[in-house]
Amino acid sequence: MPLYTDYTNMMGGDKSKWSPIVYNEIKEDGETTYELTGIAQVMVLCCHIYSVWEITQDNWKECFIRLDMWQNGMGTLLYDRENKKEILITPEMVYEWIGFKVNCGEESKAKYRKRLTDAMRSRAVDKLKDWEKQRGDK
Repeated sequence: MPLYTDYTNMMGGDKSKWSPIVYNEIKEDGETTYELTGIAQVMVLCCHIYSVWEITQDNWKECFIRLDMWQNGMGTLLYDRENKKEILITPEMVYEWIGFKVNCGEESKAKYRKRLTDAMRSRAVDKLKDWEKQRGDK
């Protein structure tokens, strides 16, 4: 199924407010193109991490909590290539995305916590196996 995104309800539907959050404007050789901002890439491509159909006034805090849990347990999701540093997702960043819709599915808090715990455990097991392999353990 293709990924469907809808930004039109962000910032009260005011494109002049939400567009700079979603797109970087690139002017080159007299042409203008657009690319997703770093936070837009996270919010679109990592929708499976926060697992909601739409970020609303009622659930944006839960979306932030899920993203924060992920970045604390699995690593940061946003990286500033220009300054070569990791950027932590903040409540303000997620709040600006109220109204965003994406078709990635909805997940209960319990299912989310289990999935995150399983992912963290799997990562730890892989690290242990790599260490044992380096030592020559069987």
